[in-house]
Amino acid sequence: MTQTYPFTTWAKLIPEFNKGWDQGEHVAVIGPTGVGKTTLISQIVPRRDYVVVLVTKVFDTTMQKPFAGYHRLEAWPPKIHQSRILLWPKPGKSIRETKAKQREVFKHALDSIFLERNWCVVFDEQHYMCKTLGLQPENEMFQHQGRSSGLSIINGCQRPAWVPLVTLSGSTHIFMWKNTTRADFARLSDIGGIDKREIESNMLTLSKHEFLYVNTRKGTVVRSEVER
Repeated sequence: MTQTYPFTTWAKLIPEFNKGWDQGEHVAVIGPTGVGKTTLISQIVPRRDYVVVLVTKVFDTTMQKPFAGYHRLEAWPPKIHQSRILLWPKPGKSIRETKAKQREVFKHALDSIFLERNWCVVFDEQHYMCKTLGLQPENEMFQHQGRSSGLSIINGCQRPAWVPLVTLSGSTHIFMWKNTTRADFARLSDIGGIDKREIESNMLTLSKHEFLYVNTRKGTVVRSEVER
């Protein structure tokens, strides 16, 4: 018989997570649009002193409210007094120009941040970053060497099967929302070190805003729900 994970309230989980999230530990935030990923990220990044969110959706106004007070920049680097950044290039005159602009801005930012060290870097959608913008080689290096540079990386994605394994495999903390796709269960099991049948049985019973939180360092799993 598979195990049903215990439920922990949002009000209890977030402070406990923030207390135990060490600099250099990576976080995976996996789930479809509208389940509360951005809300969760906005609640945990105040734990870090230097935060940059790489915003790939050029018209995504939902990013403005949860990150109110962040400096919106079109290119790196920020000014000395700017420690909370939305790196958000404006669109070009065409899809091709927009893509080229985003690729240039984010590639330069990854190179610079890696050398600056100790930032918390939030990727809002890794599939777009790796596949559409073609930054997978740079991203893999960034992920692989991130811990040694003191980087705390938060990797957002809608489906784990769409993202290179190296992007998620270094995660100490994993937040994952309901998923009914069998191809994803094996990937979630690989990165979380959890039995595939347990992942599937618990995933299928989650409501829209409920999620599983996995601490791979401690080997613990709990259920919770985004507070709206």
